[in-house]
Amino acid sequence: MGWFLLGLIVGGVVVGYTTRDAFSRLESVETRLADVTSTLEGVEGVLAAVPPRLDEARIKLERIGRFIDPVDAATRGGDEAMYIATRPGRVFRLVEGRRPEQVLDITRRVDDLGVKVGVGWEAGLLGITFSPRGDRLYVTYTATWEKAKKSVIWKLDELQVSDDGIDSSSRRTLLSIRKKLAHHNGGVLRFGPDGYLYTSIGDAQPSGDNLKTGQDTTDLLASILRIDPRPSRGKPYTIPRDNPLVGKKGSDEIWAFGVRNPWRISFDRATGDLWVADVGAKDAEEIDFLPSSRGRGRGANLGWALLEGDIERDGNTPKGYVAPIKTYKHDRAHCAIIGGFVYRGRAIPQLRGTYLYSDYCGGEIRGLARVDGDVVDRSLGSMRNPSSFAEDEEGELLVLSIKGDVYRIVPA
Repeated sequence: MGWFLLGLIVGGVVVGYTTRDAFSRLESVETRLADVTSTLEGVEGVLAAVPPRLDEARIKLERIGRFIDPVDAATRGGDEAMYIATRPGRVFRLVEGRRPEQVLDITRRVDDLGVKVGVGWEAGLLGITFSPRGDRLYVTYTATWEKAKKSVIWKLDELQVSDDGIDSSSRRTLLSIRKKLAHHNGGVLRFGPDGYLYTSIGDAQPSGDNLKTGQDTTDLLASILRIDPRPSRGKPYTIPRDNPLVGKKGSDEIWAFGVRNPWRISFDRATGDLWVADVGAKDAEEIDFLPSSRGRGRGANLGWALLEGDIERDGNTPKGYVAPIKTYKHDRAHCAIIGGFVYRGRAIPQLRGTYLYSDYCGGEIRGLARVDGDVVDRSLGSMRNPSSFAEDEEGELLVLSIKGDVYRIVPA
């Protein structure tokens, strides 16, 4: 018995020592990894602070694919492919140099409305994004035109994803919004730096604000929404506690409001700043800059329909109004702004820190940058009828045309 106890004690000492040694080494490795991560973040921060050199930037467009009505694209972490969403309701996995593979077909659920009610390409499958872990796909789309009720259903769905593909049978609806009119559906999807899911929806009107949704926070229209897609309390999603209208008058899902048709929104991957491109009615297209240092637009009123761009329409400037960083005249050649991303890739160093955007009618690709306190804006190139921009895992940018082409933006 004594020898047995001694053996246990000695063994315990050896095991304890070995375990302590292993944990010590693991802690050392973790410390080194933390140091490397901190260094990389520091480098990224330094690079983010370097002003762009827009006058030196030269780009060209390199076609990497062609589809029917491409409207959005997204990446999945650890996957080399770009996922291309098309307005009729299909999603394709695109690896450059290979034939695209269809991975999702929801055409039976999607109603593009174009022929029925004449809203063109702004209806149908609207946007896609993957969860940060890559195990969920989120899609927004217009679902059903109900002639009797003269309304359309705007939906946000979640589907499970694995290395075997997208499980269409796992579909779960998070949001279902009835709109009295079929116009201005927004539908962009982005996970923010805070890990929450942001989406946008327009005011549901072809022109003006007859439904008075622009400044009405009791409905979800004309707003940027922020949710946690995990279900709770009988709802298919959770409301983040720090959403601005929680406990106040208005819809808890709203993050910012007073938008007409935000097409698109994006986060600067280096700074966390939020950029919003909002389509105008008859006077102005606008870009809104909502820096992370000022709450990333939390509770911001972007003005519609009291203002269009920086032009007063229906009264005084509202409380909490955030003025756009850039506007341009709405006319036949400039009819609908197409929002992009702040470029953070490495292929075109002169562009780093520049927000790229375009216009559906004009097709000009432009760069907007803040340099020494001034806003600099210049043309970089042009294309036919852009529908959306996309950002890959490395911060390089793509631009899609509703005519079918998908391009990578590369140095000229």
